[in-house]
Amino acid sequence: MANESFGKIGRRYPATPAAKNDHAGPGIARRAFLRMSGGAAWVSTLAGAFYAERLFRNEETKDREREALELLDQLLGCNREKVPLATVPAVNHPNVRGTKQYFSQSGEEVSGHYFRALRQAGCHVRPASGAIRLHHADTVVVIGSRLANTYAEKYLGTANALPDALQVLRDNRGARVRPKWTFYSDPATEGVEVVQWEKPWLSRSSVIVDCTSTDRVFSSPERLHPASGKKYRDGDYLLVTVVPRYGRDDPQRVIVFEGLHRNGTRAAGLICEEPPLEDLRKIAKAVSANPYYQALFSVETSVDSKGEAKPLRVRLREEPFPLAFRS
Repeated sequence: MANESFGKIGRRYPATPAAKNDHAGPGIARRAFLRMSGGAAWVSTLAGAFYAERLFRNEETKDREREALELLDQLLGCNREKVPLATVPAVNHPNVRGTKQYFSQSGEEVSGHYFRALRQAGCHVRPASGAIRLHHADTVVVIGSRLANTYAEKYLGTANALPDALQVLRDNRGARVRPKWTFYSDPATEGVEVVQWEKPWLSRSSVIVDCTSTDRVFSSPERLHPASGKKYRDGDYLLVTVVPRYGRDDPQRVIVFEGLHRNGTRAAGLICEEPPLEDLRKIAKAVSANPYYQALFSVETSVDSKGEAKPLRVRLREEPFPLAFRS
């Protein structure tokens, strides 16, 4: 059938073979059956049930979306309408030449995802980019590991310190807590050149260490891409750590999205854009009313023809860990 501009008044449309067949043979029998057997009422009931089911599914989807936004706000947002959020993209990241790359593309990308998702939950989100200026009342969202972001390093310690030295976190008033996981980047290991944003990038070897058993580490193994001959990291991890900005009694928090490598950091954008509802429910249940916690996510990646890995989906790796700060 030729393309037609449907909807134009007075337009005549050619009869199709299907339309012709409906005026004779089986078409007459179908209409007769509906008239004689009450089939019209049956079809009407069936149609009503179909649309009711469709309406129910739509409402169910909306309920899940609302719940996901509420959980994002509670767990990864300000959780208070009067406390603004300021997103801080990665700064101080060493690139291939050993210089600094300010406001990396990954950080800016996640900031965009975070802003689009969280502002719908009634949060006041603003990117603190350029010359970073944080307000005293801000809850701070830090994007990037302590290797890549000086703000993460301020609250979580340096990336090069041995894991044993990072087993105590402190807020600005001296309250302490033992974390479940910590990030470690060994400065003695050689970097691996991988493709990032279609350019070569020297990726340092980093791991996430389980502080309760320092022999237990999470890492991203290196793979060789068969087509491009480039190395890439197969999978990644994202560690979310939420600590007080000032003290336990203040509403401001510091939320750190600490990717083991770039795709781990980028996976924070997936959590915001495609919230894993069951995982968020599990975190909310585990931390209850406690606003401070850690959550470790595994990140599945896919590799394109140029040997560049990209985050595909993110899932909670282990049980969330509440952080109970004590003086």
